[in-house]
Amino acid sequence: MHIQRRLVAHGFPVVVDGKRGPKTKAAVVAFQKAR
Repeated sequence: MHIQRRLVAHGFPVVVDGKRGPKTKAAVVAFQKAR
């Protein structure tokens, strides 16, 4: 859930549910590309 909360804090629309689904994975990839 920590990763999901950090993604939300950085403006990535993911559901904070503790599950690493395809939307969370896509948001992580997008975050990494943006940095």
